[in-house]
Amino acid sequence: MAQLVAEEDWPALSNYCERDVVATYLAAKHWEGAQYGQPEAVLEAWAGLAGWIQSDQPALEHLLPFANPPRMHGGGDVLGDADFLEINW
Repeated sequence: MAQLVAEEDWPALSNYCERDVVATYLAAKHWEGAQYGQPEAVLEAWAGLAGWIQSDQPALEHLLPFANPPRMHGGGDVLGDADFLEINW
């Protein structure tokens, strides 16, 4: 970040900060899901976030990695249909 400020690269700094906020939001949702035993809340929050990111392209292109969550253990999409008994937290 310091280098981006020194270079006065405000668009890159803004993108960096937005990625950090999204990562923190997802981490908090994972914590809440684990704390309250509600993994579906994590998936719902991530699905909403992914939809928002995808709906505002190319403006949110820097957030696209968050719109494509990692695959689950069995190879299925984390936002796809899954039996919650199959999800390992």
